[in-house]
Amino acid sequence: MGVNMIVYQLVNEYKKFDEVLSITLTGSGASGKNDFFYDIDIEVILKAEIDANRRSKALKKFSDTIETISGKYGEKDIFILRNSTTEIDVSYYTLDTLKDNLFDVIDNCKASVGYTTCLWKVVSGAFIAYDKENTFKNLQKKYRVAYPQKLKLNIVDKNYYLLRDSISSYYNQIDKAIHTGDLISVSYKVCKFLDSYFDVVFAVNEMPHPGDKRLVSIINSRCKKIPRFLTEGVNRLIENSCKCDKEILKNMDDIVDDLKEFLHEEGIRVS
Repeated sequence: MGVNMIVYQLVNEYKKFDEVLSITLTGSGASGKNDFFYDIDIEVILKAEIDANRRSKALKKFSDTIETISGKYGEKDIFILRNSTTEIDVSYYTLDTLKDNLFDVIDNCKASVGYTTCLWKVVSGAFIAYDKENTFKNLQKKYRVAYPQKLKLNIVDKNYYLLRDSISSYYNQIDKAIHTGDLISVSYKVCKFLDSYFDVVFAVNEMPHPGDKRLVSIINSRCKKIPRFLTEGVNRLIENSCKCDKEILKNMDDIVDDLKEFLHEEGIRVS
């Protein structure tokens, strides 16, 4: 069975739930690129949450392996298609969650620690597969707007100083974790460091954050403004993050110094 047919059948299955307002596709599954078979992301927009057991019952028509995880904005079902290696990720958002987030981020220019504009990307970049009463279309139309300059500066201000130049910075937290030999803490804080780092890079490019997949590849292929040391620096940091060694701090220094120069070149002053 072709992937397009599978997506069609999944959409029809979700339409049976009264709580479902809209169904959208993002990622390469929405763009029709060659990696479609490996990256099927479906977003289900709800007027009220659907119990996980009811969702699982419907998905068992397609898969014997279904996992549910909780995220910042809602739950997600991840499953492997039966007789296939194809993974499908289905994220669930209530309409109120999307509206509240977009109002905070786009209208009020409120920055977060990492992933500030990821729900804006979910809305603005989605392909609509089903839309009861044009609910999603109207929201998408409202928020397909230019990147607010105030938001860009707020994201930089919120995230840049957390990298190294504050008392509670990830740099200082990792330095302490190295001293105590806490490898788990080091690895976790490195991930948080990169969350803030990427949020700044996407903001400077005035590009809604694409999520948590293939970020370096996306930056190198789609962003016009890229810190010189980005790919090499991120790769070195990740390679060293599995050991409690001061080399991690040197990697972070190189990344932050490079980012600071990059921001100055873009006319964004940071101390």
